[in-house]
Amino acid sequence: MKKLALYVHHDPKGEVRDYIIYCLKGLQEVVTEILFIVNGSITPEARDKLEKMGIKILVRENKGFDWWAWKAGIEFYGYDKIAEYDELLLTNNTYYGPIYPFSEMWSEMDKRDCDFWGINTHRETDNYWIPGDKDSKMLEHLQSYWIVFRMKILRSYDFQNYWETLKPHRNFEEMVGFGETKLTAYFKQRGFKSSCYMDYEKYDCLCNSNPCFLTDIQVIKDRCPVIKRKYFYGYKRNLLRYGCDYRPRLLLDYLKQRNLYDTDFIIDDLLSTVPMSVINDTVYMSYILSSSQLASNTESNEKIACIVYIYPGDLIEDLERYIKNIPESIDIYIVNTNKQVAEKCRQVFRNKKNKIEFRLQPNRGRDNAALLVTCKDILGKYDYIGFVHAKKTPYFDDAIIGEEFRNKCLMSLLYSEVYIKNIIFTFEKNPKLGLLAPLTIMNGAFHVIGAEWSRDKDNVENNLAKYFNLKNVELDTHVMAAFGGMFWARTAALKTLVSYNWQYSDFPEEPLSKNTGLLTHSLERIIPHLVQKDGFYIGNVAPDIYASYYLNNLYYLVREIKAYLFGKVGVSDDISFLNHLVFLENKQVVSQNICRKPKKSYLQYFIKCLFYQAIYSISLGKLKKKCKQKKAKSILSIFRNDISCRFMLKIKTEALFMYL
Repeated sequence: MKKLALYVHHDPKGEVRDYIIYCLKGLQEVVTEILFIVNGSITPEARDKLEKMGIKILVRENKGFDWWAWKAGIEFYGYDKIAEYDELLLTNNTYYGPIYPFSEMWSEMDKRDCDFWGINTHRETDNYWIPGDKDSKMLEHLQSYWIVFRMKILRSYDFQNYWETLKPHRNFEEMVGFGETKLTAYFKQRGFKSSCYMDYEKYDCLCNSNPCFLTDIQVIKDRCPVIKRKYFYGYKRNLLRYGCDYRPRLLLDYLKQRNLYDTDFIIDDLLSTVPMSVINDTVYMSYILSSSQLASNTESNEKIACIVYIYPGDLIEDLERYIKNIPESIDIYIVNTNKQVAEKCRQVFRNKKNKIEFRLQPNRGRDNAALLVTCKDILGKYDYIGFVHAKKTPYFDDAIIGEEFRNKCLMSLLYSEVYIKNIIFTFEKNPKLGLLAPLTIMNGAFHVIGAEWSRDKDNVENNLAKYFNLKNVELDTHVMAAFGGMFWARTAALKTLVSYNWQYSDFPEEPLSKNTGLLTHSLERIIPHLVQKDGFYIGNVAPDIYASYYLNNLYYLVREIKAYLFGKVGVSDDISFLNHLVFLENKQVVSQNICRKPKKSYLQYFIKCLFYQAIYSISLGKLKKKCKQKKAKSILSIFRNDISCRFMLKIKTEALFMYL
C-alpha cells in the first residue's frame, strides 16, 4: 500500500530537534513517503539530516498554521497525485513518539471499518469561543496531530472541496475553531465514517475534557504510541483540577525505567522551548535527599571541588560547622579579601583532611568575583562544584532574619557528609541536571516566591546583552534562581557563564549602593538562564529534615492565602480558586469573575486591600511599567520598600486599571 505523510514543522530558530528525527524514522516504517513541511525556516544542518533520510522538504511562509501547511503540501502533489495513494497521514511536531511502534497502532486500525481515523477524540463542549464567531462551540472531533484519510475520501470531491474552501486562519484560536474542530464533522456529515485508536467512551468517562490529561494512562495501560508535548508544560492548572498533577513526572520515570523512549529527547526539547519554571511546575525538578542514608554505596570517580568565600571574619566559626561536612574526596578553595581573616581560616580548618587551597582577592566583586575571577581557573578542572559564602544581610533591623537566610542556604547544600554525597549521586543519575539551588526562601522578609525578579529584570536583560551578547531574550516569568548566590553545579552547565573574561573591574567598587550593585544583584538571576541555554535544567534541593519544615510553612501560607481569597474575593471552593488564577494571563476573566463590584465600591475595596498583611508578592518590575503608563507612581512609593504589603496587589491593580 502507498502511504503519504505530510509532517508540519515550525521552529523559530529553524532547528529540527532529535525527537523529530526519531519520530520521522518511526514513520518511515509505516509510510511510503514523507513530505516535511516547514512553516518558516530550516537550518542547513537540519536540511542535510532530513535529505540524508530521503525525506522531501517543502519550505513555506509561516502563515495559516498547520491547516494551511497541509493544504500547501496537498497542492504540492496535486489532487490527482494524492488520489493515487491508499492513505494520507496529516501530522505535525506537537508530540513525542513512537513510544511503541506505529505499526502496532496501524495494524489495529487496518481492521476498523472507517474512512478516516485518529488517535484521540475530543468531546463536544460549549466552553469555546472563536474570535469573530460568537455562536461557535467545540464540536466532537479527532485531534488534529494525527489524522489518516483512506482512499475513499482521497478520491472524493468532498476532499478537494474541503481544502479549496478552507477559511484563512489568522490566529491559533481560528485554526482550532475553523480547522481542527470542524474537519471531523465536515466529513461525517457527508457520509464518511471515522474512528479513533484510543477508546473514546472509556476516556470520556474518566475526563470530560481534553483526553491529553490522561496521557499517562493511555501510554501505560493502552499502549498509546505518542505523548503530546503540551502534557509536560501546557496543562498544569487542569492537571491540578483533576488531581493528576504528579502524572507527567511519573510518566517520564516510567519511560526511562523501561527504556521505552529516550527521555533526553523530551528534556532537550523542553529546555529549548519552555521556561525553566514552567518545566518545573509539571515535571518537578526538586530533590528531597536523605541526610543520613546513602543513596548509593559507590564512590564518585568525578573531580569535585567546593569554593567557599569568607569575607567577615566573625562568620568563620558559623560556616565551619557546615564546611566540616564536606567529604574528604572533595577539594576546598577558600577565598578571602583580608590576610588576617585568611590566617584565621587556616587555623580553623587546619585539621580538615581535604585538599585545601587559600586564595586572596581584592575587596571588589564579593562572592561573584570569587567564583568568576579568583577561582575561574579551577572550573575547568572539576566536574562538579559547590559554591557557598558567608552571607550577611544588613538591610533589616533584626539581624536574625539575615542569619536564618544564610543558614537555610547552607543547610540546603552542606547539611551532612551523607547528604553531600547524595547530591553528587543525584547529578550522576541525572545527566541533564546542571544546577541545584536551595529551596526558594519564603519566610522572614524574603517572600520571594511570585516576586522572583524583584527590580532586577531590566538589569538582567541589559547584562545579558552586555556580557554575553544575548539580546531580546525571553526571560522566565518566575526565574528559578539560587537566591542567596549559593549552589551545587555541573561545571559543563556554567560554560556560557565563564565564557566571558570576567575581571574585578567588571564589578562595582565598595561600598555598594542600590545603583552601583546592579550586576551583583542580577547575576544570581542570570545564571539560571545561561544554564538552560547550555542545555541543562535547574533543580531545587533540600535535606529531608529541612524539607519537612519547609512543607509545613508552605502549607500554612497557602492555607492563609486561600482563606483570604475565600473571604474577600468570593471564592467558594478549590475549583473557583484555580479559576481565579487565570487572571494572571487573561484580563477578560478578571473582569468577568473577580471585578463584580461597582467601580466606586471596588476602588474602596482596592484601597482597603493596601493595608492587609501580605504573604504572597509579585514582580515589581512589571508593576512599575504599568504604574508609569497609568501615572500611578504613588503606588510604588507605598510598596517599594515594604515586602509585607504586596498581597493581592497585582489582582487589584490590574482590575483597577481596567475600571479607571
